[in-house]
Amino acid sequence: MIPRALFEFDPLNTCCKETDCFDEYDRIGEGVESRLRQGFSLKQALVLELAESFFR
Repeated sequence: MIPRALFEFDPLNTCCKETDCFDEYDRIGEGVESRLRQGFSLKQALVLELAESFFR
């Protein structure tokens, strides 16, 4: 669900919708879901995962 929401919103402006790259945010979304299970807030989880995606 979170990967799909990220795909729709495209916070990194990757143009994934225009190029039909449906799996563009799968890894980030899975990371967000994992952090939510660990007790992070949605905002914390999103910020951490998006930030880490730039530095991997």
